[in-house]
Amino acid sequence: MKINIINNTQTSDKKVKYVIDFLFNRFSKSDIDITIVYGDIEYLNRRKNLIHISENKPGSYSNFLSNIDIKKEVRASESIDIQFDLVDLTFSMLNELPNLVSSHTDAHGRNLPLDSVNYKYPVLDQIVEEIRLQLSTLNKLEIQYNKTSGTCSVSHDIDNICAFDKPINILRALKRILSKGSMLFRLKSSLILFKDFILKRDPYYNFEFIINETRSNNMRSTFYFMVGGITRYDGRYNLADHIDLITRLREKKQIIGLHPSYDAGFDSSILSKEIKNFKKLTHIKCEHVRYHYLRYDSTSIAEDLDKYEIVTDTSCGFASVIGFRNGTCYPFRKWIEDKECQSKTLYYPLAFMDTTALGYLSLNKNKLIEELKFIICQVSKYKGHFDLLWHNSNMYFYNNINEKELFK
Repeated sequence: MKINIINNTQTSDKKVKYVIDFLFNRFSKSDIDITIVYGDIEYLNRRKNLIHISENKPGSYSNFLSNIDIKKEVRASESIDIQFDLVDLTFSMLNELPNLVSSHTDAHGRNLPLDSVNYKYPVLDQIVEEIRLQLSTLNKLEIQYNKTSGTCSVSHDIDNICAFDKPINILRALKRILSKGSMLFRLKSSLILFKDFILKRDPYYNFEFIINETRSNNMRSTFYFMVGGITRYDGRYNLADHIDLITRLREKKQIIGLHPSYDAGFDSSILSKEIKNFKKLTHIKCEHVRYHYLRYDSTSIAEDLDKYEIVTDTSCGFASVIGFRNGTCYPFRKWIEDKECQSKTLYYPLAFMDTTALGYLSLNKNKLIEELKFIICQVSKYKGHFDLLWHNSNMYFYNNINEKELFK
């Protein structure tokens, strides 16, 4: 599909192209010519395969997203008329601009999801699919996706490598078990923990198990390790003591990334030190990151990660909500205003995290599977990408659930 863009607005051509490329590059190349007009269209003759995007911005994006009827907003007559500013909406969602970010933050300084937005649906992908269907119906066009199906990856934030290596980690593991569930469950789980301690079966050291499970599904994992952090929220293990683990994981073709510490998401100087320390310890160039606690500054993340030549980031999700924070299940690049270009870093949406389901939402096993299936169905429908985040330390017992069996 060949796209011809006519920009009749004050928005820069580079910015418009950045948005249009993201929305339509998911379709396979063909001889079909599409003209997209953004802004005023009155003096243009209606032509075949024309998409007109209005410059009409809704008063509140959050209210608009909660009430949008996509079929009514994307109308087909002689051309496809989009009744709202899809360019501005897409740009705002991908870059988390203030008009789409809650002014409230949680105890960790993270932007809270807006109450009025249903993040379980990738709204941008829904809109693009409706445009594709309208074009196919109106002009009998065979517009196909680049991919025949959705794709999936598995990743793990290594907040703690071991539970039994230090007294403080034993206490943390015990506190976690005692924080949820009935008295009977807490007693049972504590006895299991004690038995595992005696038998030297560390409940967090699940790396071989993870590799075997992902390999059985023709996949491999990405492991994000910490090299810094001094707050009570950080793992505070010394990666230098576990270089043999890094070596084994690399020998088994696993991907190794950096898990920037709690403070690194809001302090570029800390991030810089941790990137250098990661390379020094592992002898691996730091190319893949996911911020600890999904805690990052949305106004500076693009510049920070580009500065250090990070290839991928998988932090773009809400800790407390399952779903699509940026309105898409497609990897995307953010916009760097100072350079007037898109980022080199590719951002993979994080739609599902084990801690969200088991911790923040306290879902039981059946409800968790139900929520997970819904997210996977959305990704499959739009042929996007799904990344499953499951901590190595969340393969024990939580809410009376055998997490290791649940992961399988």
